[in-house]
Amino acid sequence: MLSRLCVLIMTVAVLGCNTSTREKEYEVVFSKLPKRDAATLIEVLVPSQDSIYIIQQAPYLIPFKSLHNKNFVLFHFGEQYKHFEQSFGKYANATSLRNPSWHTLIQFNTQEQRKDSTLIVLMDSSVFNNPYFNSFIWVINRLSKQYTTTLVNFASTNALIGFDKDIVVVQAPQRNASFETLTAQALFGAIPTQNAFLNAQNVLQVAKKSSNPKIRSAYVSPENVGISSNLLKGLDSFALLGIREGAFPGCQVLVAKDGDFIYSKSFGAPTYEKKKSVRNDDLYDLASITKVAATTLAVMKLYDEGKLDLNASVKNYIKGNAAVHNLKIKDLLTHTSGLQANPPIIAQIFHARDKGIHCDTLFCREMKAPFTTQVAEHVYFSELELEKIWDRVFQLKTNPKKGYRYSDVNFMILHKIVEAITKQNLDEYVDANFYQPMGLRHITYYPLERTHRSKIMPTILDTIWRHQLLHGYVHDEGAAFLGGVGGNAGLFSNAEDLGVLFQMLLNEGKYGGKQYLKPATIKTFTSKQAGIHRGLGFDKPNDKNRYLPYAPDASGATYGHTGYTGTCVWADPEQNLLFVLLTNRVHPDKRNQKMVQLNIRSAMHQVVYDAIKKSNPQ
Repeated sequence: MLSRLCVLIMTVAVLGCNTSTREKEYEVVFSKLPKRDAATLIEVLVPSQDSIYIIQQAPYLIPFKSLHNKNFVLFHFGEQYKHFEQSFGKYANATSLRNPSWHTLIQFNTQEQRKDSTLIVLMDSSVFNNPYFNSFIWVINRLSKQYTTTLVNFASTNALIGFDKDIVVVQAPQRNASFETLTAQALFGAIPTQNAFLNAQNVLQVAKKSSNPKIRSAYVSPENVGISSNLLKGLDSFALLGIREGAFPGCQVLVAKDGDFIYSKSFGAPTYEKKKSVRNDDLYDLASITKVAATTLAVMKLYDEGKLDLNASVKNYIKGNAAVHNLKIKDLLTHTSGLQANPPIIAQIFHARDKGIHCDTLFCREMKAPFTTQVAEHVYFSELELEKIWDRVFQLKTNPKKGYRYSDVNFMILHKIVEAITKQNLDEYVDANFYQPMGLRHITYYPLERTHRSKIMPTILDTIWRHQLLHGYVHDEGAAFLGGVGGNAGLFSNAEDLGVLFQMLLNEGKYGGKQYLKPATIKTFTSKQAGIHRGLGFDKPNDKNRYLPYAPDASGATYGHTGYTGTCVWADPEQNLLFVLLTNRVHPDKRNQKMVQLNIRSAMHQVVYDAIKKSNPQ
């Protein structure tokens, strides 16, 4: 613990002077440290004893807005800050240094550290009461000259005297599990805070008109939004029922209400062998949720920017004179194009089934020209043959009696249109414009490039043409032939990242202090379209379904999507409610229909509506 903080020998060894001399130097330095300037903050209120306050100079650092490429380093002083670290990890990755030695502190900024690192220093009364606290101040001030530094103080405000005024302070009233969690969330704007300052008497005072509004979702108990936790236990029951009945080996469930995550749990195991448990940061193959969580988002942004016209034809963006080129963008988004359901890839699948995977005209076991498109582990597809598939897609016939027919081909074409307009690959475009700036670390194409295989849930045992258990490679054949990046499928995620993405939509396009889409654009795309039950890209409630994949009580304003692998996401703006269920129900056999037979998606979603009604009776 603080034994390391107390040992000055390390400092002596590094700085090359005797203890008494160094202590005297510390006292001299300490006496000259700047006081915090509160001259411009003249309207004050007495702070509440149960609130968290931010002491900072404008422009304000806290809450952190952009999380893209942020490098956080946590310095823990005192007992382990377990709850703070767990809560912090919900929003960003960090390197943790627990009770670092003096040697580590002194040498920190002489090591090969990223110069844009943000240091988070956690301090409680045990540090403040340490006999070498002045030395501690000197070291932290020294580090703050090199790095952006935030001090999270669980001690008295008296501990703040002497710290450099450029160091941002998050002041908590006390240290316990609750306030560790809250202060971590305060850093990211998941809870509202007020800016404050220390007056001449070292008393914390609050700037009357200087608040930091909530900009991200917090993780709170259901009671925080007026729902009884007991009423959500039905979610646990249905999840365990699905596992027990063999509908799926494991799952993740997320519920958000009024902008905050009130329920986030994982159940079961990645496979029926039950060698490990599913965790909240594990990834699932989202299947067709990709259509809305990637392709539709990209189309919405291009529409937002005036770069894409919903009533324009495909030929406006991709040259050609075939029937496909005359289709309207709106027809593709609503599945009213008349195109066939599946891409023209059956010949390639039969080739692999009948001839196996050899280095012939189509497939090879190793990557070498022209076999550069990976469709599974040690299975590579010819880029020349891939071009032929695209040629066939754009030569497909359309049904002149255009009506609703759900088709992956629609979103393959939208995929190409997005790339034609942006001059970027689809995965790169959505990553740069949505996932990275939102701080989403788990939602991704190519999951094996981001995380270890053990963190990815396996899907089917493909005995037809890939001849392997698909683990980290997309289940959907069409997306597989595209190398894993499809407009119709290919995304992997955990429930929490997907939840953040849809919470942005419920927030009318805003999250983390940034506006990603215009509210009017979201309204246009998520509204029911004339003559059809769907929105633009988004699925919506349709009472004609025999097995509803959503709650019977879901409002007509609800929008979302389902996925073949046993996934769904539904956002209800009337209730400000979000529901996410991720499973790998196709493991190991995609013919498993128990999830549909048990009607689990609908039943679990309805549990949430019932809980709202019972907690808030009219």
